[in-house]
Amino acid sequence: MSDLDAVVGTKIYDLSPFFTEMGPRGAVHQPAWPGQMLMNYWDDKV
Repeated sequence: MSDLDAVVGTKIYDLSPFFTEMGPRGAVHQPAWPGQMLMNYWDDKV
């Protein structure tokens, strides 16, 4: 397992891939704050 964002020792109940075809139908709208909060999430320099 790699790149799993979880707390050590917590249980994983279901781990499955995301397929666009199985996602919500129609347009999905996300507020601006998650993008701002996670802007540097994968940046190794932070």
